[in-house]
This record gives sequence, structure tokens and C-alpha cells, in this order.
Amino acid sequence: MPFRLFILALLLLPVCLSASAVEAANSFSVVFCNYAGKGKIWIAQRYYDVEVGNDVVQGWWGVEDGECHTFSHSLGNFGGSTWAWFAYNNHFSWAGSGEKRCVDKSSKFLVYEVSRACSGSQQLVGFTQFHVKAGMAAYTVNLDN
Repeated sequence: MPFRLFILALLLLPVCLSASAVEAANSFSVVFCNYAGKGKIWIAQRYYDVEVGNDVVQGWWGVEDGECHTFSHSLGNFGGSTWAWFAYNNHFSWAGSGEKRCVDKSSKFLVYEVSRACSGSQQLVGFTQFHVKAGMAAYTVNLDN
């Protein structure tokens, strides 16, 4: 009986591995590492969500000195070809030259962006963007001085 279970496990192994491969091909990851040496860095992300039918701008994720944070997304809900980020701490901002969006540095936020008109404590910042495609390896961003 144990031999039959072993054979069954061997037969099912390719099915399990192929399911993992399909999942990996339908998602992407971005790894942010804080090597700035200036304390915690806060990161916001921007992408187009198919289910929402609009841009999503969301923050903040804190990354301590010398640590990394991974963002993982399913391409099923991801409707665009770009994913963008903005980061800051008390000493510096890592702003990009891509599309600008409103962020609120005073608290966590989730905005289904329709306009670029900021209100209240929001401010307009430039996001760094890159192209995303199925099956791409994890994209790593090293934040330093």
C-alpha cells in the first residue's frame, strides 16, 4: 500500500508543479529594499484595477533600514501594462517622472483615482513606473541615497 501511495504522489507531482507555474506566470512581484540608512521608508503604489475599472493609488507600507517588502499582484485584476510607486521618509522622496497622483502622507489611504485634483492633506507627487508582463521575474528596487 505505501508503494501505491508513493506512485500516486509521483503521478500528481507534475500537476501540482504546473499549477504553481501557471500561478507564477499570472502574477508579478516587486521587491523594495531600504538601503538608504535614514530610517523607515514609506511606499505607495499605483496601478489600474480591472474589477474597479479605474486607477488605484494605495499607501503606505513601511520598510525599515536594511529590510525589504514584496508586493505581489495577480495579473487577472491588473488591467494595465504599468505598475508605479512613490517612496519617502523624513529626509528624502523618491519621486518619479511618470504620471502624478495624489497621496496623503498623514495616514494610510486607498484611492480609486478619477481626477488628479488633490484635497485636504493630499499632495500631488510623481510616480516611478515600469512595464509589467506575465511571467516576468521579480522586479527589485533598491532604495538608497
